[in-house]
Amino acid sequence: MGFRKTENYKNDDRIFLDRNDIFNMLEEDIIAYTNTDIFYMLYAFFGMGGIGKSRLVHRIYDLYKNGILEVYMIPLEILNHETIPSILLYIRKLFSYTPHFDYVLFRYWEFINYDRIDRKSLYNIVKKSGIDVVETIDNIIFNGIAHLKSGADFLIKLYEEREVSEQEREYVTDLLLGKSEDLYQYMVQSLAKDIERELYDNKYLFIFDAYNICEISTEYDWLCDFVNAFQKGLFIITSRESLRWFNDSDVDQALYKNIPLESIPAQVVENYLSEQGYSNTQICIIKEKTDCIPLFLDIILKSYKKEEINRDTFVGFKDKKDLVKWFLSHLSKEEQNIIEYLAVIKLFNEEVYDNVLDFNKLSCQQYGFENFEQSTIVRYIEKFNGLYKIHSILAHNITLLMKKELCHKIIKNYIQFTWARILNDFSMYDDIKYNFIINIYTLVIDQQMSITEKISEQLLDMYFYLYDRSYERDFTKYISEIQNIEKSSLNAIYKYIAGKSVRLSNISKGLKILESIPMNECAFGKHKKMLQCDMNYLLSILGQYDKAEIKMQEFARNLDRNERNQRYYAKGIIFDCDMKMLRGKFRSAVSGLLDLENDMVDNSILFEIQKAIGHIYRFNFLMEDAIEHYSKYDTFEKNSYYYTVYCETYCYSSPHLVFDIYEDAKKENQKYNNHNNLGKIYYAMAIAYILEADYILAKKYIKKSTDEFKKTKYRAGHIFVMITQAFLEYSQTQNISMSTVKSIINYIRELDNIYEYLLLPIYVARKDIAKIEEYKYKFEWFSFEETVQKIEKFIIRLQV
Repeated sequence: MGFRKTENYKNDDRIFLDRNDIFNMLEEDIIAYTNTDIFYMLYAFFGMGGIGKSRLVHRIYDLYKNGILEVYMIPLEILNHETIPSILLYIRKLFSYTPHFDYVLFRYWEFINYDRIDRKSLYNIVKKSGIDVVETIDNIIFNGIAHLKSGADFLIKLYEEREVSEQEREYVTDLLLGKSEDLYQYMVQSLAKDIERELYDNKYLFIFDAYNICEISTEYDWLCDFVNAFQKGLFIITSRESLRWFNDSDVDQALYKNIPLESIPAQVVENYLSEQGYSNTQICIIKEKTDCIPLFLDIILKSYKKEEINRDTFVGFKDKKDLVKWFLSHLSKEEQNIIEYLAVIKLFNEEVYDNVLDFNKLSCQQYGFENFEQSTIVRYIEKFNGLYKIHSILAHNITLLMKKELCHKIIKNYIQFTWARILNDFSMYDDIKYNFIINIYTLVIDQQMSITEKISEQLLDMYFYLYDRSYERDFTKYISEIQNIEKSSLNAIYKYIAGKSVRLSNISKGLKILESIPMNECAFGKHKKMLQCDMNYLLSILGQYDKAEIKMQEFARNLDRNERNQRYYAKGIIFDCDMKMLRGKFRSAVSGLLDLENDMVDNSILFEIQKAIGHIYRFNFLMEDAIEHYSKYDTFEKNSYYYTVYCETYCYSSPHLVFDIYEDAKKENQKYNNHNNLGKIYYAMAIAYILEADYILAKKYIKKSTDEFKKTKYRAGHIFVMITQAFLEYSQTQNISMSTVKSIINYIRELDNIYEYLLLPIYVARKDIAKIEEYKYKFEWFSFEETVQKIEKFIIRLQV
């Protein structure tokens, strides 16, 4: 590949003109550090892009890496986009034994999704730690003795036995249930303290290059806490803007140096150029056209022959953008096309590069990635973990020279490639895919693109990919902090993502956000039906059952079997069958679910179907059948749903089983702030305690259940509470008063008569033959006689 003067310059460092004042200052501090046990100093260099920050710290790294200091370089230009745990994991892998950080990291992986575990990182941690279980971990991770989950669980228990106190274990549990920023802060501080212990007898320098909190998936300023957690050491940070850390009154000004980097002094540039043999006229031209900014000095000096620099060459040059234009003009048209594409998309890897060639119809043999890596343009590219990024200032100036239509065409192609190839690359870790998706959403907003229905579908597919892998919280926070997103073409998508996030803790508010999306203007493509499906479901949760039922029936009726591979297809039918269940149309609901099952192959959907069927059998008081359906699929994990439905099922016959799994059930649901499930667990605990005749604890859990349902305004949950209170009344008095019955009936009527069949146990307890006979024909029971027999056994236990 061309990229001018490859052979001469491909290995050269970029132009660096000594900043002697900085090096002298740093050298004094290093001497002071070596002469004392306790020394702390933070250097913060800030300045515009291209001013030479990265060159400076790379020069510092090269100068001291083989000396008396342990020097650690952490490049953040690309890492900034990843989640904080991913950034911390990169730093952690530079060290041997960080047990407290490892423990909270493994607990975090356990909390979110084991699919997120980087197998190589897990193996690397174990081997570096020197833990005498490497052979066991080899088997677990690579030979499939169990699942990857088993390896992490094994290490969690090991750390709890060897390093982690009971207090720390409980504290981490509380953090996992709270705000993510609090958890991240603890991870940061744990890692810093573990590293400081490992480096206790060493002198060390940490260099963090290109820190940018605006690109992080949360507002939490992790690096501030990291460097502040150390008691000693030298730290260097570069950033575009001055760090906001130094504005607080409690900052010790003797322990930091906040240094702005500006253009190289003109005299220094003159001296350097004179030594290189440039004439006074050429020196004046170079200073004028580059403003003595290192990036542009490098471009003009390293890309062009000395004799090319004259007044005639620069006729018409108004600013540095023209210098970039001149730089591009020395490349072939094909090379320009490649650089323009990469400048627009900012983030790429080798696969994306190959797509650039396809986009421009160029030969892989002539312009392949290996040739690209050996070209001079690589001098202006950051590389990390298989990802590449052209220097942001150079990229920005290149895009200014391009027509907006071409930029948009390139981004659309980039989106298409990421959607079709990157998402389906099973060899690529999800953290890297997260980086690409974050980049794409940012590009759409920065370039003020209008998006087609097809692009909307692809962007939402990417969101659902992250959603299914527990990145939803980090991703939602990141895009919510992108400036002007509400004024962009992504506004509707943003509202959808925000509504789905908010509904987990506030159903009413989440529905309100979703309803604010104008359906007639919503260009979501296939995901428009998913939006409708979500809103229909939330209507039912909020108690608007008649309205939800009409919408669900219409939605399910209009589905085509050709849509069965779409997310909304199964959801729509399951929701419709769920509504049938609420009305007591048990047989019809199961029939619809079994028909759906014949169309599905995804185990997660098959589990949802069996879970729904399990609910139906449970409401028929056929508990053994319910458990059979809940447990049907081998992939059925002990998650929040598992624990909740098991509590709700066993509470009528086996209180001890409910007590056994209660703590796990509560913990699992608290992870996700699932107040509805917690309310169900608490009422199940109340029923279990009623059967044990412990009425004090039963009343306690009835109140806890009520409180949880109030938090999300889940009105149907109060039916379960009222029925439980009726059981308590019967167990204590051997009677359920008519006033209790009427209050339940009236409340059920307020909710459009859903769950009316739950009154059957009350009528059996009251021996109300007329009502029992009425209910026999009012609902689609599987076996009414068997259901009544099961209820009678439960009533007898309430009497004991």
